[in-house]
Amino acid sequence: MRAWLFEETEAYYIGLFRFFYCALTALGILEYSGGYDIFFRLVVLPSGPSATFLNFETFQILRSFLIVALIFGSFGFLTRISLACSWILFSIYEYPICVQMHPYSTNLTFFALMALTFGPGVTAVSVDNFLKTGRLFSESRVSAWILRSVQIFLVMTYLSAAFSKLSLSPFGWFNGEIMRSHMLENYLFTTSLPAQFLLSSPVLLQLCGILTIAFEILFVLTLFSRRAKWVLLPAGLVFHLLIFYVLRINFFWFFFPAYLAFIDKTWARDSKPL
Repeated sequence: MRAWLFEETEAYYIGLFRFFYCALTALGILEYSGGYDIFFRLVVLPSGPSATFLNFETFQILRSFLIVALIFGSFGFLTRISLACSWILFSIYEYPICVQMHPYSTNLTFFALMALTFGPGVTAVSVDNFLKTGRLFSESRVSAWILRSVQIFLVMTYLSAAFSKLSLSPFGWFNGEIMRSHMLENYLFTTSLPAQFLLSSPVLLQLCGILTIAFEILFVLTLFSRRAKWVLLPAGLVFHLLIFYVLRINFFWFFFPAYLAFIDKTWARDSKPL
């Protein structure tokens, strides 16, 4: 486990991961901004001794600073400071969502930004590196534990989602009833034609429920097998695109940046975390 977690990789993999993760996260926050504003107005935040400084105006200002910090972190300008600010600001930005939806809060981004804040090699492809050495790329080798930790966080997110579904309704996902309720709710609010089509087919609803649970549980195999990576990573992207197409739930910006942690020199061979 230790050898796999701290295995060395080229530093530019870490730098490129930082660039794309911060950039895509910033785009995702912009994409969700309208929905977050609506949701913030509906959330009942703690009062009294547990009250926070957040109100609607400071919430919007906080988002602006967060996006700027992520952009700075993406290009590697004042990299460590930018990443630390992104991590702290994101934890505050997500707080209203966590209050209302604690079991399903999007903590993957929080942990990934934390790993980038403290991990090695994050300045390998950055403005900071160019200003310091005159070269944009660094050819050093560093521990890959940032990539490994994000991979583990992603796997744990999927497993948590699967176990949450099964704990709430052990059989509802296998007989299609839970999928039917989601499709019906979605169709009533969005009149989605794909949802309408699936509602007319109990067999497809049952199959969708089974495949959802199976994918979320089997994703752990990406830590062990290159064959699993070739199958499950593209399947995951298709999975989230279908969720958006059918249910109009956009998890793409949240999950896709974490998928980039699998793209390094270990992509084409089997991993051995145990």
